[in-house]
Amino acid sequence: MVAVVCVERSAEILTARVQISRVQQLWSGPKSTGWQTSAHGALLGRAGEGRCMPNEPGALETLVLALATSLVTTVGTGWLVAPRLEARKRRIGELHQARDKFLASMLKIVSAGGRLLAVEEPAVGDPGWTDVMRDRVRSERARWMTQLDDSTMWMVDNLESYLPTWPSDVLRTMIGTYVTQARAVVISERQDNRKAELLVELTDPVWEVFGSRGWQRGPRLLPRSLERLTATLDAIGAEVDRQLDTPAPTP
Repeated sequence: MVAVVCVERSAEILTARVQISRVQQLWSGPKSTGWQTSAHGALLGRAGEGRCMPNEPGALETLVLALATSLVTTVGTGWLVAPRLEARKRRIGELHQARDKFLASMLKIVSAGGRLLAVEEPAVGDPGWTDVMRDRVRSERARWMTQLDDSTMWMVDNLESYLPTWPSDVLRTMIGTYVTQARAVVISERQDNRKAELLVELTDPVWEVFGSRGWQRGPRLLPRSLERLTATLDAIGAEVDRQLDTPAPTP
């Protein structure tokens, strides 16, 4: 019975192949269209349906496997990898924003201190100043002192947010020393002009290293800036020592 079925299917296959040969003779040539090729493929498919052999794996299984792999990859990335990357990106962005704010605060100190040193407070009995202009200049100087106060306050309060962004202990120590000493100058009992002068002297060598990317250009610039910073710190310490040695006025 099986032999008879195979013989019948072989006869069908032979008939289909004869039909294919006739179609190829009629439609042969470079001008065959897409629908002719489709018809040719359909006849080939009909011819192969009657073969007495197991079917090979089709494209459907491959497509299903590819879709499943893509789905698992997408879901796994969205659940596990993407949140960690977003959190890391946010942390890095916050660190760089804090570093930019630190650099902007140094610029604010230099600019506000320079304006304080450039514009002296008018004397009370100076006839070249009216009372209105004298009050306005005093208001401007008070505003510049407020900028110095706000800038140094932010640097001290947010030291931990930008200090780890620099790659060496020498740089981090330099920043920590500068920030604490600048804040100490602002809250001291010195006159405003002396505060501005010391703040500018403290900030200039630090800006030379960090604001101008001097620490990336080699070690030549860093020692000179450290020497300038150390000299200013010594001057501040000497002033404090003289102030402590001055006897208190007797009542």
